[in-house]
Amino acid sequence: MQTLASNHAIRALIIKGPTLHHHGLRAPRESTDVDVLVEPPRVEQLAHALLQVGWTPRRSRHPRQADAPHSLTFVHPQWPCDIDLHAFFPGILATPTEAFELLWQSHEQLAIANVACDIPDATASSVILIANRERTRSTTADIPSRPESSGMSSGVRDLADALGAVLVTRALGHERRMTVDELLAAGSGNHGQRLAAAALAEAPWPVKLRIVRSLSTPQAMRRWVRGVSHRRRQR
Repeated sequence: MQTLASNHAIRALIIKGPTLHHHGLRAPRESTDVDVLVEPPRVEQLAHALLQVGWTPRRSRHPRQADAPHSLTFVHPQWPCDIDLHAFFPGILATPTEAFELLWQSHEQLAIANVACDIPDATASSVILIANRERTRSTTADIPSRPESSGMSSGVRDLADALGAVLVTRALGHERRMTVDELLAAGSGNHGQRLAAAALAEAPWPVKLRIVRSLSTPQAMRRWVRGVSHRRRQR
């Protein structure tokens, strides 16, 4: 995957999987897929490159994913694992481009199968891990202990704030209520609809009313209602 991205001069970060083990954030485990965060403007180009070398799209296992997909999954008959291409990572309210650039600034390299792969650093990996855990409400087995024990907590919190990863800051005990303007910005664009709905669910009623008033078109209202409905089904 890294070689294919490099051959096309596409920036991509291998996230989760061996990256988390490398940073001491999770015990080693066998991965059934490879998660790749790609610079947003180049996702389609990398997807096309995968098709050219024999990978095919996997039909979504989640019926609602077509509403607001956050990844494209590819399979290959000769490989035992899937490849998930992410244009953005769920749980982050910054725009996909802003988020990628922030994560790329401090990226490192890790040798995987004798290939130097670009990966997020320990701080960024902690944010991604906590965001994924909070979004999926998985068990506490994946709660990273390293940020607290090594003095990384403030760095993780600062990066989470910069990324708009409100679930992460809340998990770290540093929750900050989002302003109305932030909520409105989070809801703009398909990638922010569900995340904005999650934040709005906890907003005081005056904020809820202002948000509703801002949805001036029927289409905007329908998108917001779909996000709220999805949030309620997850509870």
